[in-house]
Amino acid sequence: MIDISKLSQNATAVNIMPNSRNKVTTIDEARQKVADKLEKNWRYILNKMPENEKIDKVFTEEDGTYTLGIKFGNRWLKHVFGQDQHFVTGISYDDLEETVDVLITCVMAGELDDSIKEVMKANKASKLKGEVK
Repeated sequence: MIDISKLSQNATAVNIMPNSRNKVTTIDEARQKVADKLEKNWRYILNKMPENEKIDKVFTEEDGTYTLGIKFGNRWLKHVFGQDQHFVTGISYDDLEETVDVLITCVMAGELDDSIKEVMKANKASKLKGEVK
């Protein structure tokens, strides 16, 4: 075993490797992140993003019809369009802007807080699995 007092005056032993992603997100911050991701996807569809900017897509397009979902981080929000209904499809390009605006309004109004909190809980649980046993 290593005597950490030999390493640094401020050294402390911990059982989880901290990183910048371990910062606790409030529900308000989470809502904003979800809304920002939707907005960024809309800009991507409009081709109004720098070419080198990466995107975490929340849509698919086939024959001019879009299917949308909503993500917090890298996890899909569940039950946002009804029980066991996680995505909405059949959205035309002409209706896409209004659809995204409605989704952002719902997110910011707190209508998806339960779904966001489920993802936050799952994220926390997966971080705890990183503990050394």
